[in-house]
Amino acid sequence: MIQPYDFPERLMSADPDYFIEKKLSKTKQGLSFFDPAAIAEYKRYFRNPATIHAMCEDYRATHGVDLEMDTADFAAGRKITCPLLLLWGATGGVGRNHKSMEIWPRYAADIRGGKALPCGHYLSEEAPEETYRELRDFFAQPA
Repeated sequence: MIQPYDFPERLMSADPDYFIEKKLSKTKQGLSFFDPAAIAEYKRYFRNPATIHAMCEDYRATHGVDLEMDTADFAAGRKITCPLLLLWGATGGVGRNHKSMEIWPRYAADIRGGKALPCGHYLSEEAPEETYRELRDFFAQPA
């Protein structure tokens, strides 16, 4: 999705239903943890070429303007100052490859908690109760 316009847009738009099903079912659980109505909505939105283009532009920005701004902020010692809760899936890419609680203090000044949830990439779909509980407890904290 980060490749130059319009290569990824053309590939994803060629068969958007197939693409989104393959993309969302990349684990051994497949699409089992997604509500069928949610899958239908993903497909509906993904059939719109403007949606695909916007998603690609968001990915492209990570390598361009986002990286430049983040690099400047980091060099200037600026950090995220709002209260922060870190949640990630234990079996997802972040859980397998990163140490979030060690990394994020370099970028955020007020980390109020962090936890790996028993899931992969899709926290709210794979671990809805755990995600809800963590968010509820976080937002119930005094500011």
